[in-house]
Amino acid sequence: MALALTPSTFVAMLAGFFLGWDAILYMLPAYLLASAMGYWVGVLLDGGHLMQSIQNNPRVKKTLETLNASGWSLMFLIRLSPVLPFALMNLLMPALNISFSVFLLGGFFGMLPRTLFSIWLGIKAHDIISLMNGELSVPESSWLVMLLIVVSVGGLLFLLNRAAKQALTI
Repeated sequence: MALALTPSTFVAMLAGFFLGWDAILYMLPAYLLASAMGYWVGVLLDGGHLMQSIQNNPRVKKTLETLNASGWSLMFLIRLSPVLPFALMNLLMPALNISFSVFLLGGFFGMLPRTLFSIWLGIKAHDIISLMNGELSVPESSWLVMLLIVVSVGGLLFLLNRAAKQALTI
């Protein structure tokens, strides 16, 4: 999951399918470990080059500094979003100087609702034939996914807008 070899949501769904709610005992530590591994791989791969490359553009620098100041909110919303790739964010956030503790804890609480939802979907998918035929229809899940997308995208747009406004005042 840390290096995008397996999609994190798919792993949580499979774990829910095979383990039921016991999957929580395995998935939460696995997500934390994958996040930590991805963070340190991102640090090794970037080596500070991204931040050094933007030092010449004061607006971009100010925008990223403002986003970094909202690190907890940013990490929570990034992990809450079901559309932002887990492994890509593992690489990008350390490059933007998000601290390890904010990355790990903010990200953990952000991915918690998504993880629980994915495990629940896996539990609901006990009929493998209907799952493979795409016949699994859970109305509550549709609303929850839409809510996660709206909250995460709305929150991220708010943070980006605020950062951009501050950067434009330079």
